Amino acid sequence: MTHTTPRAAWGVDGCKAGWFYFKLLGSAAPECGLVTTLAEVVERANAQDLILVDIPIGLPTGTDGNDYRKCDALARGVLRKKENAKMKGRRTSSVFSAPVRAVLGASDHKDAQTRSLAATGNRSISAQAWAITPKIAEADRLLQGCVKAQRVVRETHPEVCFQFLAGPEQMQFDKKHGVGFLDRVGVLDKCRSGAKNAVVEACRKHLDVGSDDIVDAMACAVTALLALDRPRTLPDGAPISAPFHPLRSVPMIVYAEPPSRSRA
Repeated sequence: MTHTTPRAAWGVDGCKAGWFYFKLLGSAAPECGLVTTLAEVVERANAQDLILVDIPIGLPTGTDGNDYRKCDALARGVLRKKENAKMKGRRTSSVFSAPVRAVLGASDHKDAQTRSLAATGNRSISAQAWAITPKIAEADRLLQGCVKAQRVVRETHPEVCFQFLAGPEQMQFDKKHGVGFLDRVGVLDKCRSGAKNAVVEACRKHLDVGSDDIVDAMACAVTALLALDRPRTLPDGAPISAPFHPLRSVPMIVYAEPPSRSRA
């Protein structure tokens, strides 16, 4: 008899201390941890697993009008449609435009601005994008040089994840707000039993990781779990099972819906 190794779902979010992750495997209790590099998560995963990470993967070149990624624009559109008056603009701003590839070697924000303007002619780089550029560069190097990473690592965005997982429910508060945090934890627990307790315990244990990073990592993990069988992508229909190379593949943001609302 042939035994198939169960596929694990991983959710990863970058933080000041490194990369925080959750691993979901069947009905087992969620595992979590803090690692220094994204490569460490890939090393721990099996070749058939799915790792969803909150980091831009696949960057525009800035040449021939290639300044922006379609997946970023589509993600902002998804969130904009669902924002209410209290949250107007706040969730869409969480999806910032990924920097052009030329800025990856920049020494500081000023240098990055110069490189971005030189590559695009008119586009600067936000402070928010520059702050995570080192992690963008780390993920980019990993995906260029590691075949296993090309097969198992995909990009997602936590607020997009929450939007589709919550369905008609709206996130009326920022995730750093107490009510907003509890709203998101509640959504995750409905989708995966034990998610709430795992997030609360991780927040208690990992005081060097922000609670927003921890809940985002769980959102990525729950989405990865659902996407094992029912993947959705922005743009629609991207093949997440095919190896992804950051220089040759079309950037995508992976999301999923609970079974009751997913397409057949």
